[in-house]
Amino acid sequence: MKFTAKEVVRGYSNMAYNIDGETAQVKVIYLDVALNSEHGGKGNRTDAKQCETPEVIERIGHLNFPLVCELDFEERATKGKVALVVVDIRPVEMKKAA
Repeated sequence: MKFTAKEVVRGYSNMAYNIDGETAQVKVIYLDVALNSEHGGKGNRTDAKQCETPEVIERIGHLNFPLVCELDFEERATKGKVALVVVDIRPVEMKKAA
């Protein structure tokens, strides 16, 4: 499944770590998600979404946050898991800091 969505991006993590000789790459963006008022929530929180490559994040890394972006998502399946992955990102507008 592939789809495009317009979402508020609050920030990102784009870092490579060396753990016991193995390189681990963290490449996520943090999106606003509305809390469900039926379950006692009010307002928003952030949720991390995995990006396909570090280059996806680098397209917005020089901008000020928060900002509204158009995100292209793909659903990817691995052994026992299904996840939404951001494969492209395009800034649409800058938001005023809340």
